[in-house]
Amino acid sequence: MLLQNFRKTRLPPPLPLITTILSYFTLSLLFSISINIITSGLCFFSFGKLGHLLITTITLALFLYTQHKRSLISTIGFWIFIALPILVIQNIGQPDGRTVKEVVTATTEGNLFTINISILLATLLAVSSYFSSPFSRKVARAFTCLAWSIALLPPASFYCYWLFADSIITANTLIALFQTTPAEAIEYASFRGIKFISGLITLALLFLTANITLFLLRKEEPPKTNHLILLAIIIASSFGIYKTSSNYLTYPITDAVIGIQEFNSYKEGFLHREKNIQPQLQSIKKQGDDGLFVVVIGESQTKTHMSAYGYDKSTTPWLKK
Repeated sequence: MLLQNFRKTRLPPPLPLITTILSYFTLSLLFSISINIITSGLCFFSFGKLGHLLITTITLALFLYTQHKRSLISTIGFWIFIALPILVIQNIGQPDGRTVKEVVTATTEGNLFTINISILLATLLAVSSYFSSPFSRKVARAFTCLAWSIALLPPASFYCYWLFADSIITANTLIALFQTTPAEAIEYASFRGIKFISGLITLALLFLTANITLFLLRKEEPPKTNHLILLAIIIASSFGIYKTSSNYLTYPITDAVIGIQEFNSYKEGFLHREKNIQPQLQSIKKQGDDGLFVVVIGESQTKTHMSAYGYDKSTTPWLKK
């Protein structure tokens, strides 16, 4: 039923269509590879994962075929806004312990990720103008506005944290805020300047809301494109987003989720061990005479590794061995 609401248009003759799309495909491929080289600073591994690059290139080629100049410029502006954090992370801070190949792969995946998001949001906006029913159009634009807001939230949060903290938000920051109490979280925010943060976030949200509202409510004729091509773009870009979702933009969130899951797993194991330790201690049979038992609690404490830092004498006889 929804597809029947689309304005029906005819595709151009097959041969010119194929030639045009192939031209756009070549342009899209060169664009994607060039962006990867610029952001990573390396020609090696700049193709990233070839399957993901191919999906994004095809999606971008179809998108270029369907969009007119004004929509294309707006989409490029939005793409720059959400893709700029990748360049910042690449030059300011990177997760430790990653090889050069892993760093470049995370960068290229982030580039393809942002391209697919920009294409999907712009296409959803175009599709919303196809509905003839006012109610259907409002529902479609409300869904599109929600999608835009969700997509804008991570880069907006990145910019806000970068401006007030002068550092890159990491998974450790999110984990610390999650595990601490609300009072400590508020104290941390106040230490950074809660008024400035609140004002900056409010200003950013107002700016983004105003731009989204103007962008969605402007009167625009739907592009003269067959609805099947738009549907193919939506499916391909959604699949591309899913396949490239592991990148520098999503690392803080995904790594934080993994860290919290590992912490909860360790906590459950600790509670289980604590519950079973009393029966185990009671089952130990006493051997030898009574004496003084010294329990040393610390990190990696053993009888062969118990020296005080900066103390030149051996604190245990086993350190001489």
